[in-house]
This record gives sequence, C-alpha cells and structure tokens, in this order.
Amino acid sequence: MSGRLFVFRVDASVAVGTGHMIRCLTLAEALKRDGEECVFLSKEEKGNLNDFVRGKGFRCVSVPADKGEMEDAAASKALVLALEKKPSWVVVDHYSLGLAWESVVRPGCDKIFVIDDLANRAHDCDLLLDQNYYENADVRYEGKIPARSKTLLGPSYCLLRPEFISAGEKIRDRVGKIERVLIFMGGSDPTGETQKALRALSAEGGISLDVVAGSSNPAVADIAALVKSISQATLHVQTPHMAQLIAAADLAVAAGGSSSWERCVLGLPSLVVLTADNQREMSAALAKKGAIERLGFYDQVTEAKIQAAFQSLKGNPGKLEKMSQASIEIMQSISGDGLQFTPAVIRALSGA
Repeated sequence: MSGRLFVFRVDASVAVGTGHMIRCLTLAEALKRDGEECVFLSKEEKGNLNDFVRGKGFRCVSVPADKGEMEDAAASKALVLALEKKPSWVVVDHYSLGLAWESVVRPGCDKIFVIDDLANRAHDCDLLLDQNYYENADVRYEGKIPARSKTLLGPSYCLLRPEFISAGEKIRDRVGKIERVLIFMGGSDPTGETQKALRALSAEGGISLDVVAGSSNPAVADIAALVKSISQATLHVQTPHMAQLIAAADLAVAAGGSSSWERCVLGLPSLVVLTADNQREMSAALAKKGAIERLGFYDQVTEAKIQAAFQSLKGNPGKLEKMSQASIEIMQSISGDGLQFTPAVIRALSGA
C-alpha cells in the first residue's frame, strides 16, 4: 500500500453505541500501520468519540446535524470533495445510510466499502463486510448489492485489534471454575444493564468482578459509586486492556454486540443480554452452537434472572468448559488460514 486516503463515515453516541466506531478505528489503525491515511466524518452527538479518535492520531471532521439520509449524503459529499486528495475508499458503517447516501457520495471517491450487520437495505458498494455469524450468511445480501460487489462474510473477517489475535494464539484452558467475572454491556449502555448485572452479582462470594464501561456511558458516575460499594469489584473506563480482561475472566455477563467476537476468540463463556434488535439473529446462532447462554432482551432480564443463570453455570463446570470450547471452535473453523481477521480485510481492500 502507498499512502492512499480512506474516509470513514461512522458515528458513536449514547443512542447508537460505540461498536461501529471502535471497529472502524481498529481498521483505521491497521491501515495507518501500512502507511495509509485515514479521515473520519462523524457527528458531534451526545456520547460521541470524536475526541477519542483525534487522540488516536486521526483527523476527525464533524458532520453537521441533519434531518435524514439525503442531508447527510450532501454534507458528507461536500466534506469528501474538500479533502486534499480523492479518497481511494469511503468506508461507511451506519445503519441509517444505504443506497441513496452511497449514490450521492460515489462521484467523490474511487470505491465504497460498506460495513453492515442488518442486511435490511440496498447498497451501492464495491466491497461489503458483515463480520457476524449467521446460518444463512451466503444469501442475506442477495439482491441488495450490485453483482460486481465482493463480500466478506462471517467472523473470519472480524475487525479484531492485534492484542486479541495475539491472545487468541495462547488461550488458557478454562476448567469450569468461576473466580473472575467480566461485566460489559457495551460502550454506552443507555438502559443501565451494567448496574443491573452488578447488583445481581454483588452478593456472590469468592468472585472478582471486572466492570467495563465506555466513556460515553451516561451513568459512569453512578456505576463508579456502585463499584466502590462492592469490595470485589473494579471499574475500567474506556480501557485499552480489554483483551487481558477477557483472557483473565472465567465468565462474562455481557451485551450481544460486536464484542461477542472478542469473547469468542478467547473462549470466554458468556451470559448474554440483548440490548438491541440487531443482536437477535447472531446471538441465536451462537446459542445454538452452545457458545453463549441467552438471557433475553434487556427489558425481560431481571437481577433475579441473572443470579439464577449464574448459579446454574457455577454448579455445572462441564457446561462452562463446553461453552468455552464451542466459542473457540466457531472461530477456528471459520478462519481457515489461521487467526487472520483484520489482516484479511486489509488484503481484500488491496485486491478489490
């Protein structure tokens, strides 16, 4: 690669969470290591990570507030055309943007790369990534993308940071004991699932609790106060050490988003709370494989339900071992040439 320009259109906020931005940052950092230039276009919404992106050494340009897809497209196109050189790729990771947006932006770039999970709308793209595990992955985008488009489907193309790939090459054996639990309900967690899980497990003896919250979580102060009242709990805000925390844990109580793959690659059994409808299909497929236990949608999950599920697993070490092994097998079976993941996406961007 030789100094091409990649422009990312992606948002983070309390409403949309941080997963889209974090996976785009993972890709951008890998591209930067290869000598490429990356620019982000992102709104300044409540809970955004724009300053965090800038702190990583990337230019982040604010997209004006808009009333819909076409206003966003016009603003994004203007920002793209104002850049010093024409982007080789525009990367769009946004559930509210599709064919109409991409058609407006296309004249300002060479190619368009779409990152999607929903398969619920048409796209004008040259390359599409859906990194999630679905039993019908090969047909989900039929009729929704141009015939010329290439697709990267499944967790073998997960945008995982290098530390997860390194940790995945030396996974420790989990023997069914629960001594350390990781709680992570997504970067923003607007419905307060972190506090719910904390209260549910606060009276459990003999375990340590690692609690992870994003800087965009509107209840960080409340979570910090709750953690302070629980002697065995430690809070990690916007931590750069997620791989180490997952590797050290024996069980996760977590949301069902893209961080599922970080847990799977390190073989961490999980009790999963669904915090968004787009997590439904993927979590169902993982549960069917035995890698996770689904507790249901957040509005149906009580502290008592979390407690009961925890006690059930604590008393069944054989099931915990099987969940860990199922997670590892899912990742290994789909990554045919080893734990490649983000590098495989980089290669696709070079060859598309």
